[in-house]
Amino acid sequence: MSRSWFPVIGLILALAALLVPGPVYSQDASAALKVLTVYPNGLVPRVKQITVTFDQPMVPLGDMTVVPAASLSLEPKLEGAWRWLNVYTLAFEPTVPLEGSREGAIIVKAGLASLTGAKLAQDVRVRYSLPRVAVSQTDPAAESAGLELTQALRVAFNQPVDLKTLQATAHFLAETGVKVGLTAKEDLEANKDRQAGGEWTAVVQPVKPLPRDTGINLVIPQGQKSLVGPLTSDKIIRLGYRTYGALRVEEITGTENEGQPGMDPESGLEIRFTNPVDLREVLKNLEIQPAVDLAAMTAEEFYEPISNSLWLSGPFQAQTQYRINFKKAIKDQYGQTLEGRVTWQVATSPARPVLELPGREGVLEDEADPRHPFRVRNVKKVRARGMFLPPDQAVSFLVKHKLYNYVYESTENTLKDAPPDQVREKFIDIKQPPNRMAWLPLSLNELFGPNPGPGLYYLDLSAPELVDQDSGEPLYYRTVAQVNRVGLSSKFGQTNTLIWTTDLAAGKPLAGVRVEIRDTSNNVLWRGVTDNDGLAMAPGAADLKPVSGGDGEYDEPTFYVLAEHQGRLTVVADDWDMGIAPWNFGLSAHELTEGQADLIWGLFGLPLYKPGEEVQFKVIHRVRSGEGLRTPQDKTARVQIRNSRGKIIETQDLTLNAFGSASGRFRLSPDAALG
Repeated sequence: MSRSWFPVIGLILALAALLVPGPVYSQDASAALKVLTVYPNGLVPRVKQITVTFDQPMVPLGDMTVVPAASLSLEPKLEGAWRWLNVYTLAFEPTVPLEGSREGAIIVKAGLASLTGAKLAQDVRVRYSLPRVAVSQTDPAAESAGLELTQALRVAFNQPVDLKTLQATAHFLAETGVKVGLTAKEDLEANKDRQAGGEWTAVVQPVKPLPRDTGINLVIPQGQKSLVGPLTSDKIIRLGYRTYGALRVEEITGTENEGQPGMDPESGLEIRFTNPVDLREVLKNLEIQPAVDLAAMTAEEFYEPISNSLWLSGPFQAQTQYRINFKKAIKDQYGQTLEGRVTWQVATSPARPVLELPGREGVLEDEADPRHPFRVRNVKKVRARGMFLPPDQAVSFLVKHKLYNYVYESTENTLKDAPPDQVREKFIDIKQPPNRMAWLPLSLNELFGPNPGPGLYYLDLSAPELVDQDSGEPLYYRTVAQVNRVGLSSKFGQTNTLIWTTDLAAGKPLAGVRVEIRDTSNNVLWRGVTDNDGLAMAPGAADLKPVSGGDGEYDEPTFYVLAEHQGRLTVVADDWDMGIAPWNFGLSAHELTEGQADLIWGLFGLPLYKPGEEVQFKVIHRVRSGEGLRTPQDKTARVQIRNSRGKIIETQDLTLNAFGSASGRFRLSPDAALG
């Protein structure tokens, strides 16, 4: 029904347009004609069109061919044509756009009359100007060092310039007073796609070698001629450079290890030369003692083999004095051999302290002697803490302390408010040589006592050497360990959830396991038991209706699955899917909660309404399900309609029909807001 409305409306609007009368202009000539705007006015970058706008209609709408040329003039005269843009604005379009080194004036003469007979009382004169010759940028950039003695410079001007004047007057001037002439030519490649007002590039080059290791100015005197305007430049342009000097090793630097003398041994080392060199040749003529694997430190192919900088990626030995020697055979791209200091000393600091407790939700299958590995370096004593998490408290604890998808070190003291009698603590003396990384076991038998039993355990490690750099607070390295042999997997969908339990030791399905699904508010949403194949089929996300108990962060899970078998608790969250998520297999997927949002369409009888008109509308309601879209079971719908300002102007309670749709109507108020 609604589809047929729009052609009818279009016809009515078309007929109405034919009946609209033409514009009627006042015949009152008592008001003097005024010029509202003139463009260009003052300094402008370019001019493609000159416009004059009046405050009254100047020509009939149907006849805009007559131009009052006698009442308008341009100084200096320009090639081009005048035309009316509308009944108020007259435009002059020059044959060639104006783009630089030019001044002019636009004059509208007194006595010019409007369509109503009103006249301009006095002349209107507006002056404009376009920029003189200037340099936008150069390559190499101004103030660059290492300029070659006969290097060509690309100079981008703000407009085309006269190359004869440039070559005759511009020059290079050394700080010693030596003056060197130059040649100049257009950079045809750079200028081939140039638009009016864009940069125009010339290439200048000294006629003989410049002095070495000397400050140089490219001097463009005032009086430089432009190719697009009669005016010459009124300022001297000076661009400073410095020519290359002798080839030397400028510096060798590495990242400092905060609070320690020397370079961080795990950082890279940068060797900088005063001039560009072939890095491949440098490696052949570079000796470092104690020896390092230079090939491994520069394994990647050089992106730019000719460079001032050589990067050695490391790592280096800690607390070591390195001797770096450069052979005199090293040459720069100008053929100069290495001068100056060729032997350097670089000392490395002790390696940074390291404490790591890997694994996000680790499973320890050895229930008799569970041990969780941790990594340590340059730490004297480690504080280990832990707490057993009962099944009814596990989800709340994980959500409260954000121990879900990404578990990492934190300044949060997770066990600060835990009951003291439930927290276990142990200090571990680390007896390892300095600067040596070691993997050590954290024994749960030693932390919790012999045979702590299967279940879920929170663990964290800390050490005085590891603190937050900003606050100075201790860093806690955290994980959640599951001590048992029950493997738990789950696959959530909108219509159902598949849960699978296995015996990790035997590698077989595990039957008779009690499983349940909880939301992050720790509400039990479903309970069941696995069959002989270790499988249990639960409702899907659309029917589980979870309630969030967290902060709604992007990595917060929606569901937790808990499995209990012979006193063994296993927990898995719906987003513990590293490596097995849909996108790992090139598949797209929606968020589990996305399927719960209903789809509602609203249609109106007309695209636009006038104040006081009756509005007819229709709404269609659909609910997502595993079988696709379906009509809602609840047949009532409250419809709110807002205007363009966001204000509710109508509320109606409607009853949906068998097709999930309903229609209504209401009348706009006579003073309804427009838009």
